[in-house]
Amino acid sequence: MTVLLALALVTLALSGAGPSLYPARVVWTNQIPYDPHSSVSVGEHGVFVAAGSEARSYDFNGSLVWTRQVGNAEYGIAYGIALGHDGVHVVGYSYVLMLDFNGNLIWSRQFGAMDGSWPQSVSVDSTGLYVAGSSDFYPRLAVGIVEKFDSRGNEIWTRQIQATGLSSRPTGISAGPKGVYVVGENYCPTHSRCDPSAIQGGFLEAFDHDGNELWDRQFVGCLIECLVGQVSVAPTGIYIIGGPSFVGKYDFDDNLLWTVDAGPPETIPFGVSADSSGVYVVGLHYSLPFSAFVERLDFNGAKAWSLFFETSRALSASTNARGIFVTGDDFIAKVCASQSCIHN
Repeated sequence: MTVLLALALVTLALSGAGPSLYPARVVWTNQIPYDPHSSVSVGEHGVFVAAGSEARSYDFNGSLVWTRQVGNAEYGIAYGIALGHDGVHVVGYSYVLMLDFNGNLIWSRQFGAMDGSWPQSVSVDSTGLYVAGSSDFYPRLAVGIVEKFDSRGNEIWTRQIQATGLSSRPTGISAGPKGVYVVGENYCPTHSRCDPSAIQGGFLEAFDHDGNELWDRQFVGCLIECLVGQVSVAPTGIYIIGGPSFVGKYDFDDNLLWTVDAGPPETIPFGVSADSSGVYVVGLHYSLPFSAFVERLDFNGAKAWSLFFETSRALSASTNARGIFVTGDDFIAKVCASQSCIHN
């Protein structure tokens, strides 16, 4: 286990709370298998990571507790991980599975109607387990899929997502008390004459917990500036990130409340996590030397602090009272912005 040296540490103190008295810092890091889709979820039982073909458990001090193989060697990538009150849920190539908190397999199910479907993201709350992905690895052939399972792995419902005239690939899902929110990308399908070389835009779609569509926000007719990558729901609203570098907030009635740039110039956001303390965005600062960045926004979009450290890009974040836990291409890190967090 190593501690990374922060290259640049900036406390912006733009929120109404005033200047931060304790600068954000990296407390510890640990290496994980290389995975450009790694994800993290934290809860009272520890810190859980999906990386490579493994699910991993760490304690809050960064020590590895166990690993579990969840994918095969050829299509082994585990794309998403989420904690429920009774276990750890992992999604990867064609599968959805549940482990107990000791890494024992409880159940495993197929995602989608056939082998070859690609679940990208998973979210769980008291109403069930929600998985979003696509019917095919190749975006131009894909139909977006959202599935709900109960705690025993029984499929409750399945819905398709497909913008008119386009192929859709969901990339993120987040369940909250008022519904289930899915984001993703739209592509030119193989049978169309639209530009096959570029993303055609993005979407944000809302369902109730029974699978009924509440509303659908399509960002069609533009390229990377409309890409929507990840979503996180908190009681204060729906938070999304997208390209080339924005963070946005919607209320639960599909009203856009604000958008702000993510990080300083030359940054790309890859993950977002919102809780009662704020909105946390992680990504890549691509000005040489490359560095991961983590920043905290308040619920009005004002930046409280930003942290940069020299490593690979940061991809996913999960927060609780013990800290901000971040995974990247090949690392997991704990970030703290208070003295109590360091010793927690």
